[in-house]
Amino acid sequence: MKTGSPGIALEAGIDFITVDGAEGGTHATAPIMEDDLGFPTMFAITRAAKFLAKKGATREVSLIATGGLNYTGGCSKSDGARG
Repeated sequence: MKTGSPGIALEAGIDFITVDGAEGGTHATAPIMEDDLGFPTMFAITRAAKFLAKKGATREVSLIATGGLNYTGGCSKSDGARG
């Protein structure tokens, strides 16, 4: 059963999913813009990891994060999203 774009992609036999959060700002903007805009990378990683686990595809499909992890704590949290 298809579940939106990720479901269609799994049926097509993808090897990986890449997520890239859209945190607002580039550290040259007001802190409220950096903290309160966009789709956070941590949320994207967690959502994608849960989707892959639900579909039983965690071994067949790699999950790649391409930004938004700027400190060691964020990297540790994202590793924990694997379950």
